[in-house]
Amino acid sequence: MKYFYLYIFLLVLFIFSVSYFNTYMYTLNEGFNEGFNDRKQNIVLLGDSILKNNNYVSDGKSVENLLEERTHGKILCLAKDDSKMSDIYNQVSQIPHEFNSRSTTIFLSVGGNDLLLANLEELNSSTINTFFNKYTELVNFVRAQFPDTNLVLLDIYHPNDKKYEKYRTTIHQWNNQIYDFGKQNNISILKISNVLTQPEDFSSEIEPSSSGSQKIVDTLLENY
Repeated sequence: MKYFYLYIFLLVLFIFSVSYFNTYMYTLNEGFNEGFNDRKQNIVLLGDSILKNNNYVSDGKSVENLLEERTHGKILCLAKDDSKMSDIYNQVSQIPHEFNSRSTTIFLSVGGNDLLLANLEELNSSTINTFFNKYTELVNFVRAQFPDTNLVLLDIYHPNDKKYEKYRTTIHQWNNQIYDFGKQNNISILKISNVLTQPEDFSSEIEPSSSGSQKIVDTLLENY
């Protein structure tokens, strides 16, 4: 009989031990997952139709939609179609102040519309430098307003349509200046020019298609 009670005692002890262990591991994992998710739980999209291409793809296939679908963090898309550098200041003003933390990544894509709308004959090195000075002023403004965030700049891709081949030199010079600026100021650069390269990546000649959206989101999340 005494062995029976001993057996019951050991069984109860075992059950309590397993229960405690499972509770401990659950709490530990929850804490780890919360820490992981909190690390960069906010994504802010600033800029133009590269990040706000809803008008050029079917429902649910935009960069914004795919990011919302694939992440559990807060996605704040303030980017707007046709935006130029001067429009970004208003976008920045709409970012909640509480987003100013290491848990926020801001992606900025702008400059392409400024270059495309300029007189091509006047787009020499001097005028491109003038545009780029405005770009650096904008980037520095974003950094000053949200100094604790992780800022990532996007370069400009080369549209696959031959109509835009004449801008290749301009885009090449612009991107090189972005790369140099990022390196000198310790700012991450996302080279989507290396990602959107195929005809099917574009819609309406120069906008990211559904395929382009997927590639952009994949690339963004690798840096998120």
